[in-house]
Amino acid sequence: MKIPWKDQQEVKDAITAYNWATSNNKTRLEGYKYFLDLGKHRDKNYSIRSFSSWKGKACYAIQNRVLLEELTVADLTEQVRIELMGGPKTIEELSVIVDRSEVTVRAILEELKSSGFEVVLAEGTAILDRGLAATDWEVDLTPFYGKSLKIGVMSCTHFGSLWYQLKELVTFYRLCEKEKVQVIVHAGDLVDGINMYKGQEFELYAHGLDAQREDVVTNYPESDIPTKLLGGNHDYSFKKTAGANIIKQICEERLDLEYVGMLSATFKVADSDFEMNLIHKRGGVPYARSYTAQKIIRDMPPDKARPLLGIGGLHVADYIPYRDQHTFTIPCFQGQTPYLKGKGLFPEVGGWIVEVYLADDGKIHRCKMEIICFDTILKPRVKGVTG
Repeated sequence: MKIPWKDQQEVKDAITAYNWATSNNKTRLEGYKYFLDLGKHRDKNYSIRSFSSWKGKACYAIQNRVLLEELTVADLTEQVRIELMGGPKTIEELSVIVDRSEVTVRAILEELKSSGFEVVLAEGTAILDRGLAATDWEVDLTPFYGKSLKIGVMSCTHFGSLWYQLKELVTFYRLCEKEKVQVIVHAGDLVDGINMYKGQEFELYAHGLDAQREDVVTNYPESDIPTKLLGGNHDYSFKKTAGANIIKQICEERLDLEYVGMLSATFKVADSDFEMNLIHKRGGVPYARSYTAQKIIRDMPPDKARPLLGIGGLHVADYIPYRDQHTFTIPCFQGQTPYLKGKGLFPEVGGWIVEVYLADDGKIHRCKMEIICFDTILKPRVKGVTG
């Protein structure tokens, strides 16, 4: 049976002993014995605390400067996330560290999962998955298919960047509505993320996960056209640093937006051979616009080829009908940032409206590729207003 740490003097002694061991180059076990001695001097029996309980309590209190008894559910959830950032932990270990029951710990883990954190629970051990791996999602486009299928394709909106182009993004959506587009797919980098390159923090107006998530939820264009969101490497930066899938979190609040995986997804129409691959390629603007696409087509196994291949993340537009594939790279909605300017790279702003017609054999024998172009801004713009 666990005994709550309700005596604040006991907690202070736990911290004192921990600091004493650290500052005097003593072992943690010597620090624990010192903690027991402090209790004796106060006529207290601190031996009811195990070594691991003492260490967990002291570490937590020192790092967070609060007592566990005073923590809210949100505080406990954040503490569990921080612990999992350090590596896998068993339910029992987390229970000792946060001084709560295993039932409570499991509830906290479920809360993390529902909040967009990639928590995996296997055989009593919790893992915060921060790895970046391309998904293999299949998205059924059958409900959108009539005599032809018209798709809006876009990428790299980079919400949070001072150079994002919201006005142009809104215009693109209005054009898609006017052209009766049936579905819009976003090929990644919804947000600008964090720590992507040195000095990025000076190119942002929204700093951190909460600010960028709220900005998208509030300002991303609303439309009756459903939008499928693929995660890119900038979106992944929050999963890497905090374990949070920001796109999943956004889609929880914006029901017109749907998460369809990370880096890669396949869109299908039932009872036909039509499929479209959408991938997010890291690396930004290529030195030759067709090089990246050609290399992907060349290296792609024949059984992986699809009639349509859209490549996001390159910030330029190109179209290559090659090897029975209609391959196109997708421009962006971000101007020339100082980072791109320093590399001598110039992005293109806009998106595609793609209309495909399926013959009886299910193949694409007719395809319309329409590029929607906008001016690329060369100076910062905050929330759609030229700075």
